Amino acid sequence: MKCDVHYAKTNLSKLIRQAEGGEEIIITRRGEDIVKLTCLSRKTPQFGTLRGKVKPIDESLLFAMSDQEADDFLSGNW
Repeated sequence: MKCDVHYAKTNLSKLIRQAEGGEEIIITRRGEDIVKLTCLSRKTPQFGTLRGKVKPIDESLLFAMSDQEADDFLSGNW
């Protein structure tokens, strides 16, 4: 959302709530973008924020250990 300085001054609380909700607020002066208002910490997770940052897991980790593997692990022979 874009708004001018006058609107931002009179509606700061509303703009802060919007930024807390994840919206990016651009404040303009005489039509020129001068400030970006964003939230520093979000209370709720935002979907997609880890896209491209999480590596795929090894699918072999999805299967349970066999009894022999569990015994070896517990005895330290792994």
